[in-house]
Amino acid sequence: MLRDNEISVDCYAGGGGASVGIEWATGRPVDHAINHDPAAIAMHELNHPKTTHHCESVWNVDPVKLCAGRTVGLAWFSPDCTHFTIASGGKPLNKKIRSLAWLTVHWCLSVDVVLFHLENVKEFQTWGPLIDVGDGKLRPDPDRKGETFDGFILALTTGLKPNNPAWGEAVKELNIQYDISAKLKLFKGLGYDLEHRIITASSNGAATTRPRFFITARKDGNPINWPKPIPIEKQKPISDCIDWSVEGRSIFNRKKPLAPKTLNRIWVGLEKYVFNCEQPFIAPVQFTKDDNSQLATAFVMKMRNGCVGHSMNEPMHTVTGGGNHFCVVFAFLVKYFGTSNAKPVTEPAGTFTTKDRYALVTVHSDTYKIRDIKLRVFMPKELFLAMGFPSDYKHTHDLNGKKISLAEQLKRVGNAVSPPTAAAIISANINTEIQKEAAA
Repeated sequence: MLRDNEISVDCYAGGGGASVGIEWATGRPVDHAINHDPAAIAMHELNHPKTTHHCESVWNVDPVKLCAGRTVGLAWFSPDCTHFTIASGGKPLNKKIRSLAWLTVHWCLSVDVVLFHLENVKEFQTWGPLIDVGDGKLRPDPDRKGETFDGFILALTTGLKPNNPAWGEAVKELNIQYDISAKLKLFKGLGYDLEHRIITASSNGAATTRPRFFITARKDGNPINWPKPIPIEKQKPISDCIDWSVEGRSIFNRKKPLAPKTLNRIWVGLEKYVFNCEQPFIAPVQFTKDDNSQLATAFVMKMRNGCVGHSMNEPMHTVTGGGNHFCVVFAFLVKYFGTSNAKPVTEPAGTFTTKDRYALVTVHSDTYKIRDIKLRVFMPKELFLAMGFPSDYKHTHDLNGKKISLAEQLKRVGNAVSPPTAAAIISANINTEIQKEAAA
C-alpha cells in the first residue's frame, strides 16, 4: 500500500481506467489526475470525485508545485499512442505527440517518484526519429527504428550520454538546454530498475485481448514483479458483457441495403460460427414462455482490416479510440418441420436475399431454419464492461447531466487502460516493500 505521506498521480488520465486500477490496488482514490481534454476530465471527475483534477497540458503542470514536498509513491503514464500504433495506417506522424513519453523523465527528474508504470501500444518500442517523405509528411526512419526508445530507457536507468542520438531530443523536450544540474542527472541516469513486457487485458480478467506494452520501474531496491496471467481457457468471454435484450435490426428488407462487403462478412461469419460450427454459441434471448421451437445464435463481427470476427466464447479483440468497428450478429432460428421453401446450407451465397433466411441449420442434432438475421454495433456500456470497468461506471452523462456523445464515449473507452490490468500490475508491485518489511 502507499504510505500516508506518499501520493499517486495519473498522467494522461482519460476515461479513468488507470485510476480505477490504482484505486483497486491501493485501496484509496488516486490523488491527482492530469489531462488537457475537458471531456476526458469531465468523465474522470464524475467517477473519481475525491481526486484533484488538472485540466491542462501535462507539460504545464509543475511536478514540484503539485507534490509540495511529498513523495510520489506511484505514478502512471499513458502517453498518446496514436502516432505509434499500426491502427493509424498510413497517416502522417506528429513528432511532438510521439515525444510525449519524455514527460515520464521530466517527472522523475523533478520530484521523487518511487514507482511508476507506463502503458502504450507495443509499437512504442520502435520509437525513433522521423524523416520527411515529401509535402511535409513524416514517417519513421526505417534505419533508426527503436533508437529514441533505447535512449529513453537509458535516461531512466544507467544514463544517456551526449553522443547518443537521442540526447538532443531529450534535452529539447525536457527543456533543460541551460540546466546543467538536470543534464548531469540525465547523463548519470535516474537509477531505476526497469522491466517491460507485452500483456493482454484478457489475461488479467477483462473480456478483451487488448495487448499493450507496459513498463514497470522502481528505485526502492525492491524487485519488479508481474502478475500471473489467467490461462486462456479460463479467460472471460465477451458474451458475459452483452445486453441480450437489444437485438438490433434485420439485415433484410432495409430501405438502404447493407454494403456488399458487410453482407459478405456476415455470411462468412455465419458459415464459420453457426452453419459449420459443432457447438454454435446460443444467445440467451428471451422468447415466448414455453416456446422450445426457437433459439438464437450470435457471434462478433469486425468491420475492418479484412477481418470477419470471432466467437462469443472468447475475449473480444482490441477496441480502439478511432470508432466502433465491432458488431453483434444474431441468427434467429426456428425448428424445421419439413416446409417446402427451406434449403440446406451447403454453399456460400454471393449476396443475401430474402430467401436466405430459410437456410437450414443443424444445432445439437435438431434442424432449424433461419427466421431472421439481425445486426447491431456494440454499445458503449458493453465495451466498458469488456475493458473491465465496473458495471456502475458513469459514461453517458457529465456532472451537470449533459449527455456525452456516442463518439466521445467510444473515444474514452477505446483509449482507456483496462482497469483489471492496471490493478494487477500495480498490486504485483505496490505491496512488495511491506511484504519485505514483514519478512524482516
